[in-house]
Amino acid sequence: MKLTYKSKISLLLIISYVVIELLVVVRDKGFGLFGRALGLLQNDGPTLLGAVIYFVYALALSVLPLYIIKNWRSIKFHFRLRQDIDWLSLALLFLTFAWSFRDQIADTITNLPKTSLSETIYNILMGSQPGFFEEFLVRGTLLVLLVTILKNGKYKAINVALLSSIVFGLLHLINFIGGGQGLLETVQQVLYAVVLGLIFTVMYYRTGSLWVPIFWHALLDSTYNFSSAGGTSSWWDLITAFLPVFIVSIWMLRPSMNETNLAKFNTND
Repeated sequence: MKLTYKSKISLLLIISYVVIELLVVVRDKGFGLFGRALGLLQNDGPTLLGAVIYFVYALALSVLPLYIIKNWRSIKFHFRLRQDIDWLSLALLFLTFAWSFRDQIADTITNLPKTSLSETIYNILMGSQPGFFEEFLVRGTLLVLLVTILKNGKYKAINVALLSSIVFGLLHLINFIGGGQGLLETVQQVLYAVVLGLIFTVMYYRTGSLWVPIFWHALLDSTYNFSSAGGTSSWWDLITAFLPVFIVSIWMLRPSMNETNLAKFNTND
């Protein structure tokens, strides 16, 4: 039976979701098994050495699908910065994004001088790991596959951004299903993760380098480890935090900027 265009896209999204969730399970359960055997775990988390090995292990898992697909579809992944970056627009995006986690940044500035070197390294490693793992899998692999497969048109860039960001948001359901997280907190996390996905996609589009969303994602999660943030937030707090950067992201994804956003993906650079 020949699949329709929409069926192919739906199948790609479903398979991508399942594969990434399985990799999350392999990452966490796999490390739990050999980490416990090797004495790399203490209390509820890894030791400092365990954090280093966990980071490398997660990185290896996330890069594997990238190279498999690269050899299968001859897809090029982009890490070098574009030569035509609009730094003014990006500055607005970066500023509004920093605003969305300003409390974490403030807590980090306050707590970092009082934190030991080993704990600082630990927090950075554990915070950076999701940035590398999730960006390689979602923006590095799924997004590039969608760019390759979706039909051309003025809405292609924003469609790719929305589809990959929705998958990115839904990936966080695992925190409720298997992580013991509350339903309301998970719903909030899924929603703002979709917004984060749009932000990171715009960063990738406009800079042409996957290193940029990786850096900002790692910064977001690392500062969380130094802060007192956690649990559910009021809906008003979430709206005021994410609405400015959401508006900027949608503005930068507008159809008239479709060719600009996809320029790096249409070249051999």
